[in-house]
Amino acid sequence: MSKFQQNAGSGHVATAIPAERILLWLGWADKDYVAARRLLLNAYLPQGAALGNTALEKYFKALLMFVGEQIPRSHDIVSLCDALLLYFPNLKEVDGSFLKVLRKAYRLRYPDNLEVEFSVSLVQAKVLTELDRTVHQIRRGFRFSRQSGRPVKTRIDEMIETNEPDLVDGNCYFSSAQRSNLFDRLTNYYEMRVVGLDNILEVHYQASVPDDGNFPLEGLCPQPGPKITPE
Repeated sequence: MSKFQQNAGSGHVATAIPAERILLWLGWADKDYVAARRLLLNAYLPQGAALGNTALEKYFKALLMFVGEQIPRSHDIVSLCDALLLYFPNLKEVDGSFLKVLRKAYRLRYPDNLEVEFSVSLVQAKVLTELDRTVHQIRRGFRFSRQSGRPVKTRIDEMIETNEPDLVDGNCYFSSAQRSNLFDRLTNYYEMRVVGLDNILEVHYQASVPDDGNFPLEGLCPQPGPKITPE
């Protein structure tokens, strides 16, 4: 039997939930996170962002399980994170605007259910680096060990040791990648807006991007036309 510890930043937290069950949820979250990274690296931005939402949902639910809270049937990672702040003050460092972007991107799974004027903007370098930072922030306090004291390795630990590309490529938090290198080159953009029933505008393009931590929620924002003054 394993035991489980988590450093919440302000003290030790204990749980009566079997460590194996929490490890199972953590493993599911890890797999979704790594798969989301690969999608993002390959410029499948809506798909990668949606799966990133799923990964964070599972990480947050593992933490809720750890503190003995009931796990809601919800995909809303903003609400899940808020529910954990009392127990894990380190989660205050998670960027709420980033979580809101992923929450919007998650809705792209069913485009026919999107309301008119729904829109989203996704920038590859920003989403990738912030996903890595967020997962690192969530996982950094986890410690697993057996009753003998021997550490228990997670899949992420193994991937770091073997330098697996799906995890370490362009990863500034779980590898030695330089953040500046990701922002010094052109990156992929995806923007979309619902303009009418079964009428969705989408655009993919490449451009430079500042590393400013800004995560706009709107995509393809209409610009006002030129003002015409009658003679």
